[in-house]
Amino acid sequence: MKKNYVLIFAVIAIMFFGTFMVQAQQKNFINYQGVARNSENELMEQETLNISIALKFGSADAADQYKESHSVTTDANGVFNLQIGSGVSNGGSYDNLPWG
Repeated sequence: MKKNYVLIFAVIAIMFFGTFMVQAQQKNFINYQGVARNSENELMEQETLNISIALKFGSADAADQYKESHSVTTDANGVFNLQIGSGVSNGGSYDNLPWG
């Protein structure tokens, strides 16, 4: 019976530390999805776009704390997806943003 407790404890410990290790490697990206339209309000289907993202804190007039760019391709409905924080950094550090 004592061996069963040790085995159960070992399995729980492996599960806990395995989950902790996976979570420690996960970045806190922000998923973003948009629909691209041209100046005539037509969908931009199957187009490659360069998207720039700037994060500010406090107000719309505040200085950019972080900037990045993404190259995305729209689908047949003009939809594109990206993860803020995983683009090419153009200034600032995503890991050091003042989220609080």
